[in-house]
Amino acid sequence: MNANTLKSNYVFSGFYPNLLDQRDKKLFDESGYLVKYKKNDFIYKEGSNPRGAYLVIKGMVKVNQINSEGIEQILFFFTENELFGYRSLLSNTPHTISAICMEDCEIKFIDADAFLKLLDTSPVFNKQLLSRVCHELTVLINQVILYSQKGIRARLVYAFLVLNEKFKVHNSTTAHTTIKISRTNLAAYIGSSIDVVSRNMVYYTERNIIRTDGKFIQIIDFKSLYKISGIS
Repeated sequence: MNANTLKSNYVFSGFYPNLLDQRDKKLFDESGYLVKYKKNDFIYKEGSNPRGAYLVIKGMVKVNQINSEGIEQILFFFTENELFGYRSLLSNTPHTISAICMEDCEIKFIDADAFLKLLDTSPVFNKQLLSRVCHELTVLINQVILYSQKGIRARLVYAFLVLNEKFKVHNSTTAHTTIKISRTNLAAYIGSSIDVVSRNMVYYTERNIIRTDGKFIQIIDFKSLYKISGIS
């Protein structure tokens, strides 16, 4: 399994304003403004009305839901050049999910009117957005299948591989990076408990598949992780 295979299992595609024509890029560049957020700040909350769309300039954002029992489920992670928050805008419904900064972030906010105008007038932007909507649906379907058919160890491996790509330096060609994530967020992403995640991380550490140091994780043995994940 490689990055191309992973693309069908998590939100990997970015948004590229440079592909827009000169007029549409000017409209995009002049739309909205940059907002700086601190770690754990909400960008928007579940149940709030959409005001526009958001583009990550710097940092990482998690998108989650809280179920009736108060348990968090993380659905997506968004990093540099990734656009989010537009689905509720397009459907004209309140947000069904919350977006929270996992670290200090810089986010470009694009107001609803400018976003919808760009969508109406730019075939390239329209195509990029349609591609992302379809891709996110594919991701959700694949995650449902993965979580229903795989045990905790395979789901944790899936998370390692996803996050390894997410934490890479933009345009990096190396397979290795350092993942920074809490056990709490890992558990919320794979639908498990912190204790179970911690025990399984010890399992992989003892077998020299990963290396850990507090919240930092490095993958050592990709071949073993690919085999365990079973993603094809």
